[in-house]
Amino acid sequence: MLRSVKLELAQLISIIANFVTASAFAALSWLFVDALVIRIEIKTLLKTFGFGFLTLAFALNLVQTFSNLGLTQMNLYLWLAGIGLWLIFAAFILDPHCKLQFLVILAIVLLIFLKGNALLSMQAFLIAATILQIAYFTKHKDLIPMVVAFVLVAIGEFFYSLQKQTALGNLQTGGDFLYIFASIALFWWLWQYLVIRFNLQRKTAF
Repeated sequence: MLRSVKLELAQLISIIANFVTASAFAALSWLFVDALVIRIEIKTLLKTFGFGFLTLAFALNLVQTFSNLGLTQMNLYLWLAGIGLWLIFAAFILDPHCKLQFLVILAIVLLIFLKGNALLSMQAFLIAATILQIAYFTKHKDLIPMVVAFVLVAIGEFFYSLQKQTALGNLQTGGDFLYIFASIALFWWLWQYLVIRFNLQRKTAF
């Protein structure tokens, strides 16, 4: 009975995590679409598609919770999330303020030697590193929530990877919680952006 309750609770947490994460990534994808309306840039386009792929990945996870897609769904999730993270990484590498282009070599090496959730974890760490460097170089502290978010994503995917390889507790649920916290950080960053955007619009209107 207790085990059944724990399983149901873990499933509920997983549903919440996938829903909140998909919502956060969808909101960010919309944000960059909005930015494209103002000015079309390659890096913005890459972010739009990157967060779009991540949205699809977690929406698929959410659907899988109520179905039995199994291994096929997991492989598709890994592909969608992987493509999304690579696109976001490329977008930040192409940023004129980024000085970590050498990480592309590391990214290629990781692509050769890692797979699955372990690869997703390292992709997220690379993204966090590039954003942190850009934030430090440009003195934009408002980027810190996004750095925190991708660090949490990286640790969450690491937990998922460990869960598949070992029997150390319920790391899956731990990863779900990390994704929830990552989504909160992303929503916080999104809120900061919207405040700046609408304040600027208000100033230019007068």
